[in-house]
Amino acid sequence: MSSSNNNTKDVSENGDVATSEADFAQAFKELQRGEKTAQMLESNLANLEKKIDDLLASFEAQGSAQTETNQDDSTRN
Repeated sequence: MSSSNNNTKDVSENGDVATSEADFAQAFKELQRGEKTAQMLESNLANLEKKIDDLLASFEAQGSAQTETNQDDSTRN
C-alpha cells in the first residue's frame, strides 16, 4: 500500500513540474512580447525625437533669419 502512495506522490510532483514548466514558458512568451513592445516604443521615441530636433532647428533658423532682417532694417534707417 505504501508503494501506491509513493506513485501518487510521484505523479503529483511530476504534475507540479509540468505546471512549473508551462508557467515558465508562458512567462518567457510574455517577456518576449514585452521586449518587442519596448523596442517598438524606443523606435517611435527616436522618430519623435528626430522630428522635434528638426522642428527646433527650423525655428532657430527662422529666428536667426528674422534677427538678421531686423538688424538690416535698423542699419538702413
